[in-house]
Amino acid sequence: MISPFAKKGYVDHTVYDTNSILRFISRVHDLAPLGDLTKSLDLA
Repeated sequence: MISPFAKKGYVDHTVYDTNSILRFISRVHDLAPLGDLTKSLDLA
């Protein structure tokens, strides 16, 4: 995170799920689904 409010030298190991945020933005702005993006990612 880049912010003037971020703690310097601090590492947060909390796992966050941002899928619900993307879905909310998609629904509010009536956007088309992004599709299957996992094919373009190297998850190995």
